[in-house]
Amino acid sequence: MAAVSPPETCSGAAPRPTDPSHHPQSHEKRPGHISCHHRIAISPSSGLPPSHSSAPTSTSPVCHHLMCLFHPQKNWKRFFTSSILAAILLCTLLYEPFGWAKPVRSSELDQVNFELSFKVYNASTQHSEPRQSDETENRILNAAPILGFYEQSNAKLSDWMSNVPDDTPITSMSIPGTHDAATWNYTQATQDSLEAVTGKIPPAIAYQCQDRSLFQMLGDGIRFFDLRVGFLPDHQQLGFFHASALLSTTATLPDVLLGFYKWLDHHPTETILVSIKVDNATFGNPPSEGQPSSKNLQLMLYDLLTQSDVARNHWLQEDSKLGTLGGARGKMIFIQRIDWDEVRNGRGEYRPIGIPLPPRGFLENGKNFTMVYNAAENARAFVEDFYDILPYHTPLADKFSQKFDAVHAHLRMAASQYPDTVDQLFITFASGEALRNLPPVTPKMLAIGTGEEESLKDSVNGRIERLLVEQYGGGGGVEWQRLGILIFDWYHHLPGLIQLVINQNPLTPPSSPLGSPSDDGLSQNSYLPVDDSQYSS
Repeated sequence: MAAVSPPETCSGAAPRPTDPSHHPQSHEKRPGHISCHHRIAISPSSGLPPSHSSAPTSTSPVCHHLMCLFHPQKNWKRFFTSSILAAILLCTLLYEPFGWAKPVRSSELDQVNFELSFKVYNASTQHSEPRQSDETENRILNAAPILGFYEQSNAKLSDWMSNVPDDTPITSMSIPGTHDAATWNYTQATQDSLEAVTGKIPPAIAYQCQDRSLFQMLGDGIRFFDLRVGFLPDHQQLGFFHASALLSTTATLPDVLLGFYKWLDHHPTETILVSIKVDNATFGNPPSEGQPSSKNLQLMLYDLLTQSDVARNHWLQEDSKLGTLGGARGKMIFIQRIDWDEVRNGRGEYRPIGIPLPPRGFLENGKNFTMVYNAAENARAFVEDFYDILPYHTPLADKFSQKFDAVHAHLRMAASQYPDTVDQLFITFASGEALRNLPPVTPKMLAIGTGEEESLKDSVNGRIERLLVEQYGGGGGVEWQRLGILIFDWYHHLPGLIQLVINQNPLTPPSSPLGSPSDDGLSQNSYLPVDDSQYSS
């Protein structure tokens, strides 16, 4: 039996002096309660070993714990509180494990207006993918208003260049591209949110030329990107513009390029041509207005493309030369549409790269003009960029015809075997607008009409699709003709259009499909025949 000794504190310390403010009721015994002011001695008959039954008059840790068991209300409260805290901690670990990076959010990321189509990659792909740092991933996510999301970049045409032989000259290829590629997410809501920066400008539809993100374009087979850049309001970074329209305040050119680098690491058979042009109203203003000089922009871009290991590993470090596809796989080719005099006239201080097509030689609104990009080798670029459809105040059908005629004439020239042009670079813009027309003709209207039935068929893109089906054979290595770089607006409304361009390459049947299967069951690299019955009279 437990013996009760004279009153003493649980710890063996001297009794506390009486507190006059202490309620006497607090010392009253409750049923089933043994006061903490009594020491409990355990006899050998209690069942503990003899070593624990000695010194019956001293307090031990065992005695302390046993005494605490006789405080039912106090300890049940502790138990209940501890259980609640443990449950909260368990739920936190289950739904947000430590080490998971929270997504970077901004008001612009909420404007990314398309459904995410995340795909589950197979285990072997996950195992072989190079691991990206958290900083890099966050920077790529910050660029989502321009890049979109990486999970959307793995589609059936992600690796189409794997079927083009290594020894194919890039100038002999047919490469689909996008004009003002970064405008896909430029909505009226975006414009309204940035009015404090840009001021009042025409409606967003006058500037939007695409409806697919850059990552989606890569999966769709696009390999030429027309990017327009300028200094962001802080004058510290290069962002994206279309004329005076600022497309995003969070997406910077360096971060978007990181997205391209990541994609190329996972698709090493491909090459990407990137045209960079200064296209914002802040560029070239006097320094007294706080704008950076042309020199600053040129040197910033030079450092971005050449002065880091990651840049040198992903940009083709050749000046004024376009070699074969085999030498460019896994890399990007810079199409220089900016003034780069500070770099090219740097007296050996700089080592320029890319294909120089500077503004002073780029004919405004030209249907067919030539630029020499390598005088020593007589290498030239033949360009069609008839974008401002004249004359104004003519019917929309006439606008379609004028633009299509310019495109068709240039494609015929690209496919010809004239000795003067056979090894040269061809760039054809299928894009355009007539905003001063009444009513205005937007880029979308010219490209796809209303986007429905007869209007789509008679649009510029619809006519180009019909031309490729009727006059350019089956392609796919059978009867292919060089198109050069063919640049579209709003291409996705004609699902077979990009495949028709790709078919005009010396494609070889794949020995084994690369990447994951496409949604329609075809290999990502398969030649896709097109049913031309829809064009029969």
